Amino acid sequence: MARRAALLAAALATLGLGGCSVLCQFCKDRNSTDASSPLVSVEGGQVRVSPDPLVFKASDGAVTIRWRLPANGPFTFDEKLGIQIEDVSPDKATKSYMPDPQRRSVPAAEVFSCQRTPGAPHEFTCLNRNTGYGEYKYTINVRELDRALKPFDPKIINSWPG
Repeated sequence: MARRAALLAAALATLGLGGCSVLCQFCKDRNSTDASSPLVSVEGGQVRVSPDPLVFKASDGAVTIRWRLPANGPFTFDEKLGIQIEDVSPDKATKSYMPDPQRRSVPAAEVFSCQRTPGAPHEFTCLNRNTGYGEYKYTINVRELDRALKPFDPKIINSWPG
């Protein structure tokens, strides 16, 4: 009887530890730390992205950013407005990643080129030429079937070289 109890306890402990590794794998998949491959999620109707902000160093050069929603869900990026990137605001141009206040901010349209990934409504891609330095606010526009969700406004930071 004691042996059966010990075997049962060992089996339950093994299942418990296995469950932790599954949970940790889920967390890794859900929380991205790669700025070039942010994960977009929707929880309770709220759009979220990980990581936030997306930070790129000048030494990274041009970077393709690929935002991804879960492929098997009801959510897609708006075909035309999926990711909208705004110009650097003057109050954000003097932070530490852009220490020269005399330097002209480069308009977002000259730094970023964006489109929904052809044939993949769950992905949106932007080429970040990484030629403009500062904090760019961007808007993520997601649809759930035929309904637009409330947009989410995170940031992209292109850091000053050095």
